[in-house]
Amino acid sequence: FLCAISLGYLSGCFYPISFFSKSIETLANVLPTKIAIDYLSQTLLSQSSMLQLASILAYMGFFLLWTVVIRQKKLSE
Repeated sequence: FLCAISLGYLSGCFYPISFFSKSIETLANVLPTKIAIDYLSQTLLSQSSMLQLASILAYMGFFLLWTVVIRQKKLSE
């Protein structure tokens, strides 16, 4: 829960992204929540980007693989 709140805060869900310093803005551009927010807003404007969709799918694949590896490690103990 704390991680989700932190990602939402840094991604501009609570404050506009221009509120933060340039270093935080740069970090926010690679966070999965910011990519998802941008993709959703551009999809609603009918301007969706395949790069953003590919980024979302890459994050999803990474986290799914990470979950499988951790679960396999815990089951083998």
